Amino acid sequence: MEQTFGEHWELDKIALLFLLDPTKRFIKDRCYDFAHHVPDDRFHKLAEYVLNYEPPSGFYGDLPQLRLSFARALIMNGFKTTYDSSRGLYKVYPSAGLEQLEEQKQEVETLLIKRGFKEVQTDLNAAETHYRNGNYAQCLTMTRKGLEDLFSSMSKAKTEEERKQFLSTIKSNSARDLIRSIYGYGCKGHELSIPEYEAVFGYHLILSSIYFILILFNE
Repeated sequence: MEQTFGEHWELDKIALLFLLDPTKRFIKDRCYDFAHHVPDDRFHKLAEYVLNYEPPSGFYGDLPQLRLSFARALIMNGFKTTYDSSRGLYKVYPSAGLEQLEEQKQEVETLLIKRGFKEVQTDLNAAETHYRNGNYAQCLTMTRKGLEDLFSSMSKAKTEEERKQFLSTIKSNSARDLIRSIYGYGCKGHELSIPEYEAVFGYHLILSSIYFILILFNE
């Protein structure tokens, strides 16, 4: 939002439309507050407003790219977006399970920071950045790297063989096999190009694996 809105009168209109706090402070802070304080059942409407907003003359950003990146970020976070090329308008829909996806992402980040595994969260952040920029193979690669770095951090492993040995400490054969399969799916990121849906699918599969391992070995 902060890359699209540069004047307080623009944010005043949003505050009025969505019944948000109209108090003036730094633009960046107001955008942050709006995004976090809008009611959950209206967030997709706010996102839709932002995507379709036409800034006043004098806007120097790459608006089409900003919109595309924001739309991809919404998809990564569980929303469905469509684009009507004839009208030049986006439509945003809430997706089933949105709260659970977001809660899991936040819980993973909390656990990673608590355990001191910041490099894993850095990988996941990079994966989301790649996704927003349309780099789907790189997105999946960085997500898989997050799982690798988790293995390394939890077991002090430095080699592929040592990482495999860590995985063997998971007592459930079915869970161990599933995580191996998910890791293998993440290797599709080695391909030069993959479809968008495979990046989203792989991201959430691997994130769930990371969450499972963190909970399983929670100290």
